[in-house]
Amino acid sequence: MSSCALQILTAPHHTLGAQAGRLIGAGVPRQKVAIIYDVGLSTLYRKFLAS
Repeated sequence: MSSCALQILTAPHHTLGAQAGRLIGAGVPRQKVAIIYDVGLSTLYRKFLAS
């Protein structure tokens, strides 16, 4: 995972991080979001908790 992608996802005010959260909230599988943003699944589960 690139450090740039991690910074984008961990910044709550960043547009791409917010968009990733909206995608997950809309039901897009985390695996697809991970591919789009080039991050690991564990990063998405850590940042956007499973409901």
